[in-house]
Amino acid sequence: MWRERVCEPLAELPYAEGFENMPSGTGTEPLCWQFVKTSTSSSDKHYVSTSSPHSGTQCMYFYPYSYQYLISPAMPAGTDPADLEISFWGKISNSGSSRIEVGLMTDPSDLNSFRQLTFFAGNGGTW
Repeated sequence: MWRERVCEPLAELPYAEGFENMPSGTGTEPLCWQFVKTSTSSSDKHYVSTSSPHSGTQCMYFYPYSYQYLISPAMPAGTDPADLEISFWGKISNSGSSRIEVGLMTDPSDLNSFRQLTFFAGNGGTW
């Protein structure tokens, strides 16, 4: 299931998103980001939440039963992927098979273009 906002690539780096300046609730993501899930289950959801952020007043929350992707806006044209850096706080509430995968996509409309760079496994709810 795709929810897409078509936007131009970012004009410059660095870029930061803290989920602070947007409404909280189901089905919300930052402007020009895309949310994709691989199932049609209504149990798969994501939302901006005010519950338990690491810092600030809001955070992005996922309640997945399938793969879910939160895709940032495209990087500026000509950006060398080797020059990119990402930093975020993550918490996985269970210690089972849940994980956060971080990677790059060459085409956000094609999930097969996702290339995992690293992952974080379930950590029992600690930051």
